[in-house]
Amino acid sequence: MATKKSPSHKKRVDISGEGRLYDLSRLTWPGTYGEMMEDIHRDNAVLKNRGDDFSRLAFTLGPDEYPVAAGDGAFSEVTPETADSARPNQGGGEDGTRENPQVEIAEDAAQTVAHPLVEEGDSDAEPGAEPRLLRKPSAIKRLAARHRQPPIWGWVRRKQVSLFYGPPGAGKSQFVLQAGVAMAAGKPFAGHTPVRPCKVVFFSPEDEADVISDRIEAAAKVLDADMALVEENLVIAYYGESGVLFEPGVDGVRLTTLGSDFFAEVAEFGADAICLDPMAELHRLAEADNGAMNGLMARLRTFARKGNYAVLMTHHTAKPESGDKAPTLHSGRGASATGAASRHVEILSELTKAERDRYGITDERLPDFIRREVSKDSYGRKPGVPMFLKRVEVEVNGAAAPALVPVELVAVPADSAKAEPTRKKRA
Repeated sequence: MATKKSPSHKKRVDISGEGRLYDLSRLTWPGTYGEMMEDIHRDNAVLKNRGDDFSRLAFTLGPDEYPVAAGDGAFSEVTPETADSARPNQGGGEDGTRENPQVEIAEDAAQTVAHPLVEEGDSDAEPGAEPRLLRKPSAIKRLAARHRQPPIWGWVRRKQVSLFYGPPGAGKSQFVLQAGVAMAAGKPFAGHTPVRPCKVVFFSPEDEADVISDRIEAAAKVLDADMALVEENLVIAYYGESGVLFEPGVDGVRLTTLGSDFFAEVAEFGADAICLDPMAELHRLAEADNGAMNGLMARLRTFARKGNYAVLMTHHTAKPESGDKAPTLHSGRGASATGAASRHVEILSELTKAERDRYGITDERLPDFIRREVSKDSYGRKPGVPMFLKRVEVEVNGAAAPALVPVELVAVPADSAKAEPTRKKRA
């Protein structure tokens, strides 16, 4: 029979190395010594040397004492060889083997962690039972019915990251900003109409306040948007300094102080969409490291899912494609994981030489046009042909500011002189 220790032996110690205090007087463990160490340290590697790895608890109990289940929470003076004999959940005994290791944590240090994908009522189990991780198709259908949402604008969906690639100066920033203004005002843009006026956050560390302000007003003018509605639904994250939100951490990617503040304010605002421009300004990670970029995209996706908003983010392409080819999904700068982790990817670039010849666009007017192509869409059929936009200048605050207008380019006869036969499309 196990010999109980005196009450003075009851102590709270950190045996996990994670800052969690365990009440040794209430420690019940219906499992082997090895199982206990595996659960506490959550790393099989620490089981290679029992004496060293168990030093924290052995220091408290003594060199020849090991914790075993003892019904009332007391400890027995046993050796590792005899520590395998105990009834499950009942303490030491001569029959039974230990299964399902459990540690009771001190009440003031207890933490309850719910699975992020499990919601009450979503399970196949009987009413009142614990939710299950594995579901039947009918349960997934019920879950989908409660959470189904249409795209917020075009192919852009909530809870996902949409990426907008393009070389420097291609019009990525203006396109995403104008999409944000259109979503805020509930106005059509680039062939898409928002489901309703949406709350939008725009973050562009590269641009100064006057540039952002003028571009917003110019976009509102060409969209015929109500500035009062834009004022109500659009907010700009402006810090006047570096906009780094993510940095390397012990476990991969972590938020900076600015990042924590930013996502907290996004949640408080109740955003429907956030526009981040560009990706390179948002982190201090190794851009060519697939692991780092996958971690970054995973963090963004997690925030999008928790906040139920869409993420629109711009990113630069690498060197221009050879042979006058348009950029593709694989043209993105850095790791391929960036594009792979995005559910929707669009490419913004200049027209190819073949397109310039077909539509009669001269070199002088080439910078006025933007080629837009959906390179990837995981949830629908992407268009088989590119779309086009034209840069225009709008007078705001006594100066000219850029804006984008969708256009339909018309092919010119092969024997005609090059002109610029374009027809404006309705937004």
